[in-house]
Amino acid sequence: MRHRDLLLAVVAVVIAAAALLVVRWVRDEAPLAGRYKCPDCNVVLVSIDTLRADHLGCYGYHRPTSPNIDRFANDAVLFEQVVNTGGGTLPVHMSMFTSLPPIVHNVQPYNGRRLDAERITLAEQLKERGYTTAAFADGGWLRAQFGFDQGFDLYDDAGGGFRKIIPKVLAWIHTHREERFFLFVHTYDVHSGGRRLTYDPPEGFRGRFDLGYSGTFDGCRLRKCASKLLVWLNNHILEGKISGRNFFSAEELTYIVSLYDGAIAYADSEIGRLLDALRALDLYDRTLIIVTSDHGEEFLEHGLMLHWQNYEEQARVPLILKLPSSRVRRRRVPALVSTLEVMPTILDIVDVPPNGEVRGESMMPLLRGGTLRRSSVLMSGREKLRTQRWSLVLDEGPLDQLYDLATDPQERRNVAAEHPKVRAELRQQYNLTRRLQQQFAQKLSRKDEAAAPITEEHRRQLRSLGYLSD
Repeated sequence: MRHRDLLLAVVAVVIAAAALLVVRWVRDEAPLAGRYKCPDCNVVLVSIDTLRADHLGCYGYHRPTSPNIDRFANDAVLFEQVVNTGGGTLPVHMSMFTSLPPIVHNVQPYNGRRLDAERITLAEQLKERGYTTAAFADGGWLRAQFGFDQGFDLYDDAGGGFRKIIPKVLAWIHTHREERFFLFVHTYDVHSGGRRLTYDPPEGFRGRFDLGYSGTFDGCRLRKCASKLLVWLNNHILEGKISGRNFFSAEELTYIVSLYDGAIAYADSEIGRLLDALRALDLYDRTLIIVTSDHGEEFLEHGLMLHWQNYEEQARVPLILKLPSSRVRRRRVPALVSTLEVMPTILDIVDVPPNGEVRGESMMPLLRGGTLRRSSVLMSGREKLRTQRWSLVLDEGPLDQLYDLATDPQERRNVAAEHPKVRAELRQQYNLTRRLQQQFAQKLSRKDEAAAPITEEHRRQLRSLGYLSD
């Protein structure tokens, strides 16, 4: 009887705690009142490359991959429907830094261009307002040669993952803690690996979620390992020579996903170190902090690995924003937003007017009971138009794929034939949006046509990340 009474008491406490949590969520859903601008605040922008939103606990994932980011989300605003601008790491980050669509800035992985010197970056606008600016990026497509260094006092793209980057970041913060600063931090730690395993977190994280995997797959097959194996597989799938589901057993695919999740857990632990350092230096409350990503990753949901398509597993990325002093906490925003919104939102909060080229919108009206003008996001690469409810994946002629995200959030069932009117309207909206972006690109003045040549050493790194084939 005593055990039963104790169990009932524990259940009662859990129910009461859950009720309190619900009350706090409801209370915090009230529109943001009063001032939110903080012109004297620091800005920290963190991009975890290749991080799927749905593999974080705060976005509903079943594994504890992100305890530090989840705790951070309790102090912040979590945007549920963030769609990247498409095309991969290079164009998406450039859109993040300029609030220009990839069609407009035209810095693409293989076109040999760097950002035109006439374009105005987030770092340039903040530097002009007296910010000390620094970036620590993990190399690859985030190298300075593409124009990412515009506006930064320090742009360190030596890479090495968080193992080498975070110690340098912490030292830099300690040195500049008395200044008003903008800090950008980027890592490829979650990206497909360049050594043996397809995803290769450090010891202590590698087997965290593998459920005691006892198979023989060690990251290599057919004398190809890691990213090179996945690139080879994708090419052969696209050529119709092989099926990914036949190439990897269900157990092997589960193991590969567990390695990816372990990499997320490692990146999360390093994010925890960064946040703890900001707290220890009394900077946390007077810093605007954003944690986001450029794109997600595919695990054969739509037939391929890596991030070669624009289905939801790649399109949706996390975006968690903590206002200075955690002004708004535990808020979830369901409205559709884009990577383009990062720059104008930061500028809005620190009270810097955006330059006239900015195409995104500040997300702050969403916290004040308002809406954004944007009703859709156009993704480059394998082009896609995303609205709050619908996803139109573009193909030639009548082959467009249409998905109803209200009933099919994972895009499993193409309903184009069932909704021809919706498909036609979205195709028309896509055509108009793309034409307007092209017209704006032609309108912009261009003075710097400098190329961004890729050295052999740089090529080796890109190849190890799965961007270049042998």
